[in-house]
Amino acid sequence: MRTRLSRPASGLRHPRKVAVSLKGFDGDTLAEQFARAYKAGRSGDWAATQWEMGQVGLQAQLENLEWRNITFYDKEGTPVPTGPELFRWDRRFKVWQYSVSHRRLLLRSDRDRPPATRIDVHVANVDLMVLRSGYEGLVIRRADDGECAKVGLDYGVEVRPGRLFALGHDLRSCVVSAPPQWHEDEGGMGDPSWFGHMRGTR
Repeated sequence: MRTRLSRPASGLRHPRKVAVSLKGFDGDTLAEQFARAYKAGRSGDWAATQWEMGQVGLQAQLENLEWRNITFYDKEGTPVPTGPELFRWDRRFKVWQYSVSHRRLLLRSDRDRPPATRIDVHVANVDLMVLRSGYEGLVIRRADDGECAKVGLDYGVEVRPGRLFALGHDLRSCVVSAPPQWHEDEGGMGDPSWFGHMRGTR
């Protein structure tokens, strides 16, 4: 930790900024380094700094500490930036289809209101999805390493770098998947998607 936490369990319960350096930890990515340190810190077989990582992860899971207030630093001491925004639409989208056998998800903004086009967002190789039934405006962004670590801990799944995408500005809606794709056309509500037939759906 850049700022040593003498009493992290109590200190982290108050809203404040926390700086985390994972220099020297094992793992190919910052998310993997944090996850390993967190697991060691919660297992009872830990070094002092691993215990601190365990407290950071625990307080974040208990919602006593917000992940947006944690800044992760790489081995060079450079802060890791928040993931970039990929797509943004000021239109209503619905969860349209999901194919279990091929792990494919389709979100759609149909032509029930102007503009008179249809937008399909296709997500393949889905490992995890946390979704609402609809979105009044949709933003898709690539999550940062801290958010990958949080989702991995919260849902018990492996989250590799570049495979977590947030549907909004926080993690209340997200998918662990291949990068989302989109296509805009003039298709109707019942017309097949440009991305092809999804088995088990229309």
